[in-house]
Amino acid sequence: MSKAPRIPRGRCAARLLAAASLVSLFAANAQGQNATYTFFGTPARVGCGPFSAFVQHTATGTPQLGSNFTINMPASNGDCGYLCNLWFVATGFSNTSFQGVPLPFTPGPFQSSLPSCGSLRVSLDHIDFTTPTATSTSAQVNLAIPNNPNLVGLEFFQQPFVLTYILGGISTIALGRAGHGTIGY
Repeated sequence: MSKAPRIPRGRCAARLLAAASLVSLFAANAQGQNATYTFFGTPARVGCGPFSAFVQHTATGTPQLGSNFTINMPASNGDCGYLCNLWFVATGFSNTSFQGVPLPFTPGPFQSSLPSCGSLRVSLDHIDFTTPTATSTSAQVNLAIPNNPNLVGLEFFQQPFVLTYILGGISTIALGRAGHGTIGY
């Protein structure tokens, strides 16, 4: 017959219990990280005029491992629709500074040469260009999130902006509200 295992007592038992608690806490935290995407900031208007539309974006889904995550912007932004607007989405890993410039940043000093509306709220680590076609209802940026567990918990920030051009020249830059994403399960 085999003997029953000896149950540790005293300090040894307390140490084992503490170590087991820490291991289960870290394992639960890593495996339970939910993917999230929230919005912050105030969107500007395309063209900055009273009859122009706000630069808005929505997210389809959340940034989950092994999935596609889509940012959508309505194609009807502004008075001239898809004909005179260029859509961009900036993605960065900071919402506090970009190359030494504190965020949010309002490009006021440049307004004499290129009027801008809104504030830059994310670092410009990556910029995607997108534009709708004449028959589409939105401009989209698709992000493929790799199925790599090392990415769980990675935070990123996104902000759309629209360049409005008239007769071949850029007339305004309008910055939208920003998004904050966390990659998870």
